[in-house]
Amino acid sequence: MGELLARTGVAALTWREGVMIGVALLLLWLAIGKKFEPLLLVPIGFGALITNLPLNGLMLPPHGEEIGGLFHYLSQGVKLEIFPPLVFLGLGALTDFGPLLANPKTFLLGGAAQLGVFGTFLAAGWLGFTPREAASIGIIGGADGPTSIYLTIKLAPHLLGAVAVSAYSYMALVPLIQPPIMRALTTREERRIRMAADFDVPRWLRISFPIVTTVVCALLVPAATALVGLLMFGNLLRECGVTERLNRSAQNELINLVTIVLGLSVGVTMDGDTFLHVATLKILLLGCVAFAIATAGGVLLGKVMARLPGSPINPLIGAAGVSAVPMAARVAHQVGQEEDPDNYLLMHAMGPNVAGVIGTAVAAGSLLALLRLRRRRARRGRTLRPRLAARSRVTASGRRPRSSRGGCGSSGPRPRPRADAGGPASRPRPRRARGRSSASSRRPRRGAGTGGRRAPPPGRLGGAPSRRRGRPRLAGRRGPGRRALRRARA
Repeated sequence: MGELLARTGVAALTWREGVMIGVALLLLWLAIGKKFEPLLLVPIGFGALITNLPLNGLMLPPHGEEIGGLFHYLSQGVKLEIFPPLVFLGLGALTDFGPLLANPKTFLLGGAAQLGVFGTFLAAGWLGFTPREAASIGIIGGADGPTSIYLTIKLAPHLLGAVAVSAYSYMALVPLIQPPIMRALTTREERRIRMAADFDVPRWLRISFPIVTTVVCALLVPAATALVGLLMFGNLLRECGVTERLNRSAQNELINLVTIVLGLSVGVTMDGDTFLHVATLKILLLGCVAFAIATAGGVLLGKVMARLPGSPINPLIGAAGVSAVPMAARVAHQVGQEEDPDNYLLMHAMGPNVAGVIGTAVAAGSLLALLRLRRRRARRGRTLRPRLAARSRVTASGRRPRSSRGGCGSSGPRPRPRADAGGPASRPRPRRARGRSSASSRRPRRGAGTGGRRAPPPGRLGGAPSRRRGRPRLAGRRGPGRRALRRARA
């Protein structure tokens, strides 16, 4: 009986796995009981539950002829960066960019909300995270789960579980985080501002927008092409009017299936050994700070735009610049209706909301390109530093020391072995016999000891007679040719 019990998972259960099972049950309760992002927290929570049950073998790699665990293969869609762009394809098919095109000024509000991304990037670096880890944490401020997963799997895969849980948890907590900040930064008169409603956008503009946006973003930020490109492709399926069946598939079957597999694949990375660290608490704290900074950045720019001439802007829609679609827009509308029940801000807030989706993808691509450039320069510096140090070591006579000449990467001759080193390499090289093939009979190279002029060969211009073939050469400049020389020698 004891041996049978020792082979079960009960005997192998540790306190770390027990704590993570409790965390998984908490996520399931938040998703089911409180309806906090249930479409993703339910798969993530269940994935975290089954991966912490001992001896399950779900993540085992293949060994010999034995195949690997189920999630070893399913998680390749995350590691190979396949699932997040496919989610963006479905989001593009579900998104209406009409409010953004009707009021292009709201693009700026979506960009201002990215202040949370870069502000948290700097704060995470100050707390001791590496630049790659700080970028993965900072993207939480964009309130975009697929983008957070996409960037984290590229830069810091060991933080994937903590970053994904933080991103989706705070997306679900938008109704609790944003309203106090919005009320603190705006006055009652600003919250009562009504905006003109005109969302009539021509069809040609709706069709050309995804095409132009893809080209511009791909040229300016190539690293964001996968996310922005598939987002715009999904929107093109929606707006072109001739691919209705593909549009319905992207809106329903595709995004639902990918969401299930993506959530489970992220959840199984939340094992106790990688999740239960002090760094996880720092990530959760920095995620909350990122959301707060992003909300404040959008609202403050909205206050500035409300004072500019032209159509009025309600500062509350600036809080929708985070890309939690459509929850952030709904929260801005609800806070506005608290002051004026007849003020409908939902469609106006959708403009910066969808602009935030594009802005977060561009911010992720910018961070990725920046860190790649930094890494390339660091590698180049490590390669060039020894060479530059060798070149800078100059003796008093103006020549490099013997240790810096000859060797890999240097242009000087190799150092000769010392006479006292012993062995065959240290023996003096015997002098070459002076004969027909000796080096002294060869023509000296151009400019050697003549001030740049070609040195005369031996036997010319009063030089020593040549030993080549035992015959003296004619003095003077070059002869007329071979035949004349032969006749003169005869």
